[in-house]
Amino acid sequence: MVKIKLSATLSFFVFCSAIFLNGCMYIKHYDELMRMKQLGDDQKQMQEYIWKQEELFEELKADIAASRLKAGASKKRILSRYGEPTICKEVKDKENITQTCFYRKPSAGIESEIIYLDFDAKGHLVSWQTK
Repeated sequence: MVKIKLSATLSFFVFCSAIFLNGCMYIKHYDELMRMKQLGDDQKQMQEYIWKQEELFEELKADIAASRLKAGASKKRILSRYGEPTICKEVKDKENITQTCFYRKPSAGIESEIIYLDFDAKGHLVSWQTK
């Protein structure tokens, strides 16, 4: 009878120890697990951003092809419709153009089609070209 009681007590002790140690290990690695989760969430957000940028690029391309993009549109309107450009640069050597912004498909890399939008000093679209 004593052996059975000792075995049950020992089993209970081993069981409780295993749960306790597992809990300690979980707490010990909690920060690392949270960083990994955050990284996964960040990558998901980055992927969603890239998909959105590609969708907006295709809309801009389609609007140019269908002649829906019109000279005189404000830069603010362009940005709200097609999102932020890849980059904008000040221009000094072109008449009536003070800034050129370009859009490119994020996932296509260096050989991606590029759409250049030229703006005047008042921030209105003057011209565009696709390369």
